[in-house]
Amino acid sequence: MLYEREAVGIRGGLVTARAQQRVMRDYGVAAELLESAELRGLLPEVSADVQAAMFCPTDGVADHGATTRAYASAAARLGAQVVEHSPVARIQEAANHSIDVTLSSGERYVAERGVVLATNSGTSAIFESLGLSDPPLWSVYPQAIILKVPRSQFPLTQLVNHNHRVLSVKRIDDDHVMVTGGWLGSSAGTQLEDQIQGNLREAEAVFPLLAGAEVVAVHTDRAETVTIDQLPIIDRIPGLGQTYLATGWSGHGFAIAPAVASLLAEWMDTGHKPQVLEPFQLDRWDGDVGALTDDPSLSSSH
Repeated sequence: MLYEREAVGIRGGLVTARAQQRVMRDYGVAAELLESAELRGLLPEVSADVQAAMFCPTDGVADHGATTRAYASAAARLGAQVVEHSPVARIQEAANHSIDVTLSSGERYVAERGVVLATNSGTSAIFESLGLSDPPLWSVYPQAIILKVPRSQFPLTQLVNHNHRVLSVKRIDDDHVMVTGGWLGSSAGTQLEDQIQGNLREAEAVFPLLAGAEVVAVHTDRAETVTIDQLPIIDRIPGLGQTYLATGWSGHGFAIAPAVASLLAEWMDTGHKPQVLEPFQLDRWDGDVGALTDDPSLSSSH
């Protein structure tokens, strides 16, 4: 995390860094606050305007596609069957408490221990088919720009984001870096020139050597779901037995999915919901102020 300004509104800037560092360390995240000289020893290409950085030495980056394929291959080796391009037509609970899943092709699967709907932008359609109220989430199409920048020119080894600029930069191979951060394509997933240029301006302001770099590709075709509070929904679907929902990742999915998968597996295996998943429940927006404040006098039932 890079800091340019002393304060940005009431929630950003260098004035917040010590508090952020303390909370991160309390949660077991190694976090070092680097001042200007230390930062430039680690990242000499950064703009002179950047004052400091929060450095997480145990942080890392991975190729999304390669990592996903590796997980699928590992699952297949353990006996999982991977079925692609097969929309779900119906989900229902059977008499023996198993879950029946029927695909649009008519193919039917019976899950005796449970079903996890990690359906992201397909969640709304599935909830509609079940006659359930749609969760408060929506889809966007994040933008990712691929620049040709050889490692010899820019030996970036960290994922870099910024405290107030809409920017994230990481190296994806020896010849390319990815520039993202929250810029978007259209609602149909098509590219928008003002979003591309805005993202590039932010990148060049922080790393001047990126000015004029060749744009190899721009991707805006992968939908992401976002919730009201920008935290995912990880819960059991009411009235549908052992059917679990994991959606609304709000940009965090790739980073936390391995941990969430383990927790969901534990829940399905033991029948006990891990305490750490409580903040991500489906009904957290139901409007019961008393439940939120631990004050029963404010509960909607009074």
